[in-house]
Amino acid sequence: MIPLTPRTFAALLLALVGAPTIAFAHSNSVGYVNSGNGSVTFWYGNWHAGTNFNEGSITVQGVNGTTYGPTTVPFTLLQNSLPTGLVPGTNYFSSNGTQLIPYVPGGSTSVVLQK
Repeated sequence: MIPLTPRTFAALLLALVGAPTIAFAHSNSVGYVNSGNGSVTFWYGNWHAGTNFNEGSITVQGVNGTTYGPTTVPFTLLQNSLPTGLVPGTNYFSSNGTQLIPYVPGGSTSVVLQK
């Protein structure tokens, strides 16, 4: 048995905290636009340049007495430019880690958006 001195314990804890099992979010922006006739299009942005396939889906479910859903729809379109109608702070957001904030190009720029 290896004696666990405070220094050894701290080193072991640091090694476990930095283990590659930590997950990071793939999307770094989210937006929505009115698609007419009661429809909404959701866009998720990521920073992976060259993405050439759709990833994931979105599930929408009614709340507060609404009667639709849940409905799951796979992403079907990739776009390499900002979709028409997305306005930072109005209907296009990023996150500061705890809440949605207006999307600001720079930092973690979304280069591919999918809906």
